[in-house]
Amino acid sequence: MMEVLAVVVEEPILKSMQASVDIEADQDGSANTIVSAIKEVLGKINILTQKLLGLGTDGTAVMTGQRNGVAKQLSEAFPWMVSVACAAHWLALACKDASSAVPYMTTFKEHFAAAPRLFS
Repeated sequence: MMEVLAVVVEEPILKSMQASVDIEADQDGSANTIVSAIKEVLGKINILTQKLLGLGTDGTAVMTGQRNGVAKQLSEAFPWMVSVACAAHWLALACKDASSAVPYMTTFKEHFAAAPRLFS
């Protein structure tokens, strides 16, 4: 499930969007699928596209890809839109990538789970 969170002036629009956006498990989760779902929801609840001012994402490649990401595709459709990636998600992705280069970190979960046994 993909949840789109938006900050808009009209509270009913926000509630409508939160209730309407759902990508089924059998869909592929690609940028094209996500963009289609967003456009479909905007059409369903009759939101003027001029009201789409920004997009906040988690920073993953599917969302922020420079060639075909969701932000890129929506920016082409709505040139006035501002796209922002969450700094906390960027940091988490960077830590995940960096930790894969450290052999100990691959077994960190095992070591962490074993810690309580040291005190029993």
